[in-house]
Amino acid sequence: MPEPIQNEPHPIFKAIEEGNFKEFKEIIEKDRRVLEEKDSKNRTPIFYAIRWGKLKIVEEIISQAKSVLEEKDSMGDTPISYAIIWGRSEIAKAILNNINEDLSVLKQEDSAGNTPILKAIKFKNLEIVEAIIKKYPPVLGEKNSKGRTPIYHALSKSVLSSGRDNEDEASKVLQTILDHQFQRHIDKAGQEDVKELFLRKMLINGIYSGEDATFNLKCLEKAFDKITPESTFKKIYQDLFKNVDKNQPISSKKNEEMYIFQSKLRGHSSFFIFHVNKVNELTSISYCDGNTIDEGRRIENSTTHINGVTTFKLNAPIEFSSEFAKNFIKENTENKKKEEFYKKFIENTIKGAEIDYSKTTHSIPTKKQKRGNCAFKSPSLAARKISQQQNPKTMDYGFDPKTQEPTGNGHYEYKEFKAQLARNALVSIIKTKKTISSKLDPLSEHFKKEIEDTIKIAGDYNKRKSIPIPEEKSNEFRSAKRRKLVTKGIHNEIAALLKSNESPNESLSPRTNKTSPLSTKITDPQITRP
Repeated sequence: MPEPIQNEPHPIFKAIEEGNFKEFKEIIEKDRRVLEEKDSKNRTPIFYAIRWGKLKIVEEIISQAKSVLEEKDSMGDTPISYAIIWGRSEIAKAILNNINEDLSVLKQEDSAGNTPILKAIKFKNLEIVEAIIKKYPPVLGEKNSKGRTPIYHALSKSVLSSGRDNEDEASKVLQTILDHQFQRHIDKAGQEDVKELFLRKMLINGIYSGEDATFNLKCLEKAFDKITPESTFKKIYQDLFKNVDKNQPISSKKNEEMYIFQSKLRGHSSFFIFHVNKVNELTSISYCDGNTIDEGRRIENSTTHINGVTTFKLNAPIEFSSEFAKNFIKENTENKKKEEFYKKFIENTIKGAEIDYSKTTHSIPTKKQKRGNCAFKSPSLAARKISQQQNPKTMDYGFDPKTQEPTGNGHYEYKEFKAQLARNALVSIIKTKKTISSKLDPLSEHFKKEIEDTIKIAGDYNKRKSIPIPEEKSNEFRSAKRRKLVTKGIHNEIAALLKSNESPNESLSPRTNKTSPLSTKITDPQITRP
């Protein structure tokens, strides 16, 4: 239940809070302009009536001052959006019933770019989603300022939801939107097909595009499903998906076990790795994040790359437990803005552990994060750090100041893994395109458009891709050259795949032969689940 408002500028707010309709009427009869009175958060009386669920007062306000329906508070919410936030379905429907000729209120966005239907999808309010579609059917095809449609948001919420069986509220919202948009009932299998294509597109977006790729670790796991290439990183990602946040260790060859936890920062994905020795003592904590954060993570003379993993050494080993990890995260990052934690990071004031900041180290060179793809970037940094701990002699990560590029077997193997992952996703997408090429129903047409958009993202990137091959003759550079040729070969295969734009033949299927990286022996995509 909402907390009472204190010290607001006009008695009308108090009358609404107490549900005193008689006093409310007396106030507005004296001066109707009071309905446009605003509090410190730019909220007019109708917001208060919505907040406390006073339907009768809301209806009275609308009858007296309908223009307030277009007013926004300091968060950019209109009254209908506010009703959705508070779960006031009857009030939201009452507002919809009073929107007739001017439907602009259904197109207004809050500070996050959410229109009322996107807000209803976010809060999984099926009743309001259906009411908005009934009121204004074209809303399904409209994009917000970020280019997102209702179906995009519904798919995102569905794959993010924990149900995964189409019985949860988010999937019911998705089914309603699919049924209306494609003018027929979309069964569970159809929903899964739509979600799979959505995830493949998001994966390609995360790897290739300059745009944000807004998904989380569960989405990433689902996106990897059936297309993960054979690699050292396949097992690492499997362990990461399986063990993160569950106090289940991942072993290394450095006489330690690694416990991986998400930071739970608000709106940002990053990871902590707790390094625990054989007698269950915590010795150090690694933080994986693609942002620069402070000067220590910068790579000298590089404007494009940073070290993506920072490891804090404890003053002395302490006993480790899941409770320690949870308390550490709660104290430093959980539900906090990343800027708050970054301030502690920079000022060496991280709480919950006695850290010897003089022994802090930085590792895993990576490109600086420039967009909202942290859900792809941060897990990849955690995976690379795990690979380094598990195979310190063979999975090295360095940086060449001459070429301004990362080096080392670990880096080259990860780049090869990522290229193969992208290629396998494209194989899956283009096979889908071939399957539906002769179909003309609305759902198939939607698939075709999404596939073309995805192919364009990959094509634009592949045209720009250039992989320099080192000319030095040392063993290290011969190994680097070999690795780069492998990755370049994969990009050449992707280019051929995009050029043909049809289901690949055997010569373009993913390579799985690990004993000879440059071998021409090719097999079909591996159908494995991470």
